[in-house]
Amino acid sequence: MILLLFDTAARVQELLDLTVADVDTTPGRGRLTLTGKGRKTRIVPIMDKTGRHLDRYLDVFHPERRHGDDVVFYTTLAGQRHPMSQDNVTYLLNKHAAVARHACPEVPGHIHAHQFRRARAMQMLRAGVPLPHIKEFLGHANIATTSIYASADNQMVREAIQKAGRPTLDPAPIWKGDDDLILQLAGLK
Repeated sequence: MILLLFDTAARVQELLDLTVADVDTTPGRGRLTLTGKGRKTRIVPIMDKTGRHLDRYLDVFHPERRHGDDVVFYTTLAGQRHPMSQDNVTYLLNKHAAVARHACPEVPGHIHAHQFRRARAMQMLRAGVPLPHIKEFLGHANIATTSIYASADNQMVREAIQKAGRPTLDPAPIWKGDDDLILQLAGLK
């Protein structure tokens, strides 16, 4: 679930509404069909590595895979499957974050699913993905919403300052050759 939250930058409810039929883990073509706000659907590619992890998950929790309408992530109560809630996701994220914090103290004290969405958007922005592509990937109706994710962070500002502070080389002369010829070609002689 955590890997899918990051890889797809899905809203938590989009992930919770995901059904087995919405998943395609074919190597090189893996994708999820997400249903977002306003019941709009979008197809989001997944990395092959994510597809392999998802296949293993489905083998354990959906071994029959015949029930395409089954939600991918569920809880079991009194022997019955029920859709997982956003509170369940928050609980799981924070449970695993607490374990990860032992090895990496920089892991925040409280994790929420939207942090993965923002992190993925920032990663794409840093990789040079154009903002309109990020807008489509995130399922935003308006690019102004996506621009919020594009607010420059300290690392991006630092890199821009470093580039701007590099010494520039003397420009190479435009013309190398006979000065009389260039004057003649320019109509000055």
